[in-house]
Amino acid sequence: MDTQPRQPADMDPSQARPPEEMAERPAPPDSPAPPDSPAPPDSPAPPDSPAPPDSPKPGDAHPLEPVLHDDWMEPEPPDTKWPKVIGIISLIYALCGLLCQVGSAGWLFVGVPLVGRMIGADIEAPGILKLVMVPQALLLFAVGVVMLVGAIGLLRRHRAAVGKLKTWAVLRLILLVIGVGASVMTLPAQIDLQERMTEAQARRAEEAGRSIPPGMSPDREALWTRGVIGIGIATGLAAVYPLFIGFYLSRKKIDEEVEQWV
Repeated sequence: MDTQPRQPADMDPSQARPPEEMAERPAPPDSPAPPDSPAPPDSPAPPDSPAPPDSPKPGDAHPLEPVLHDDWMEPEPPDTKWPKVIGIISLIYALCGLLCQVGSAGWLFVGVPLVGRMIGADIEAPGILKLVMVPQALLLFAVGVVMLVGAIGLLRRHRAAVGKLKTWAVLRLILLVIGVGASVMTLPAQIDLQERMTEAQARRAEEAGRSIPPGMSPDREALWTRGVIGIGIATGLAAVYPLFIGFYLSRKKIDEEVEQWV
């Protein structure tokens, strides 16, 4: 049997290939596979994520809470009540003192002549009273302003307010001593003024046919005694609050607390 491959009849003999070549011709390759798509560039490896923090133990600060350091965080001042109490008392004390000084000066220039007209007498305050009491009232008024400013500052917890109140206490005690000397020096003039007013009242009562009330015309010695006792009582009462302010605000505990104020 002929095993040679046959050539097509319509093939040009010149194009015929030897049987050996035809036998060695490899089979047509399959359709080429599409080229592989280029691999994407290697993405950078994500950084190592930090390990989750350990769960906080009881008493430990939360990791999101800021850590407060004493070197830059000032402690909050303690909420004590004494600044409010002393501030209110000092404020009332100062206002009453200012009104008293205005009233004392007004009494010399307006009150005495007005009372004299009411009892039918031409009476004026002696010159020595005006010369001594008016400057004293002005000084006490100025010291009262210092106390008023200190009381308002103490209510606001200002550090300088304590120093103002201490200054007021010292000045008030100094003026109190001066006031005792001035009162004793002007006591004869005050007794003369009181005697003139008493005589005018007695004369008006006689003209109206009324009897003079007992004790309305005491002797001069009794007036001196009353005057000295009155000066002593007034001085003692006036010294209580300045002494209290001076000693209380000078305590070490108060100084340590005030250092934390603004």
